[in-house]
Amino acid sequence: MKLKTLLTFGVCGLLTGCSSMQINDFKDTTPEFVPQKYFNGPMTAYGMVKDRDGKVIRRFKGRLVGSWDANGVGTLDEKFVYD
Repeated sequence: MKLKTLLTFGVCGLLTGCSSMQINDFKDTTPEFVPQKYFNGPMTAYGMVKDRDGKVIRRFKGRLVGSWDANGVGTLDEKFVYD
């Protein structure tokens, strides 16, 4: 019974620990994130997929092209190649 109570409080503590962060906490930080600038034009992405033990099991490369219409709606065309 004590273990169950301890685990319940532990999980609640973990969940509430992350919930105190608010987007407004970062409003005056730099550099300013402007999606229309960051996701505009051609981009290249590299990454890897790991298993539970942290071993790399796959790698990938992505070619992305971001564009924006007059209404501010963005499109990100993505093509990924995995090894």
